[in-house]
Amino acid sequence: MKKYAYLQLCIYSVSLLAITSLGIYLQPLSGDLTRIGGFSENNFRPFENQQILAKTLSDFDNYDQYYDVVILGDSFSQSRSYGWQQWLAMRSSLSVTTLHINKWSISKLIEHPVFINTPPQLVIFETAERNMEKRLARNEKSSCSEFSKTSIFNKVIVNPDKQKLLTVLPAEKTFNIDYEQAVSFFRANYRSHIQNKPRTISLELENTNLFSNNKSNAILVLKKDFKKLKWPADILDKSLCTLKNFQHNVQKNGTTWFVSMIAPDKLTAYLPYINSDKNLPNTFLNKMHEDEELQIVDLLTPIKNALEREEKDIYSPNDSHWSSRGHKLVADSLLAYLVKNNIVFDKNKD
Repeated sequence: MKKYAYLQLCIYSVSLLAITSLGIYLQPLSGDLTRIGGFSENNFRPFENQQILAKTLSDFDNYDQYYDVVILGDSFSQSRSYGWQQWLAMRSSLSVTTLHINKWSISKLIEHPVFINTPPQLVIFETAERNMEKRLARNEKSSCSEFSKTSIFNKVIVNPDKQKLLTVLPAEKTFNIDYEQAVSFFRANYRSHIQNKPRTISLELENTNLFSNNKSNAILVLKKDFKKLKWPADILDKSLCTLKNFQHNVQKNGTTWFVSMIAPDKLTAYLPYINSDKNLPNTFLNKMHEDEELQIVDLLTPIKNALEREEKDIYSPNDSHWSSRGHKLVADSLLAYLVKNNIVFDKNKD
């Protein structure tokens, strides 16, 4: 009996030691790709510092008053410390609120009393590229609305003092044992290697200067990014039709502008630098940006330009979303689009 108890104690101690060691090794497991894919944070956590705002400059999940800009967005619009809409608010005099796309729709927004009584001057609809079929193609109506013009958004970019608003979040490893993450690590690897149902895919990179992490010769992407391989042939036409209907319905009040933004999948952005024998999906974004009736911000081109300059961590190496550098790039691209189309005015260019 004593030998059995001793054996049980040894097994328990060894297991606890193994999980504790793994828990320490994995910390901090902060990226969605490392967390759900069973990859080591030590290999993929970024070493570049994150530049964040010292205070939040835009609202979230609130629409009980007038805002200059109302954003309907998904996870690419949910970063509250360095999200692109925070940079937009910092660079301008605009009041901004962000509503989650899972809780709000365009129809719900334009039927809301605040929108009816005090319509915003700009509505931005943002969705990830991989969700185009779910959020756009399946919402397509029988016919597309005609292009609707609206009034000029007479706001001026004021460029406040950035130094007072910025701080830096060091890319340091913190010591914190999380047993739940250690168990999740085992589960993720079991799902990937035993069940052959990976949620995160690792691919080889030809250029090792695009990320700041230890294993910069590899890129982690969501398995969902490969869904485009099975998309129907008419998804582009249906998605364009839906966005045009959104645009018409928002702008028909003659006051509010509507702008679309499609966040490129990480796989799409880094596709030219990936070395793989897998069948990799193409993107429809270039064709969407060519549509003259759709008011859509081209995010793919500035992201690709930044990667050609070998700017590190436009997307976080351990995550499927933009880093603070990527969010700032998106905000700059959006502002450039708004200025170019005379939706807002930059006083420094007068």
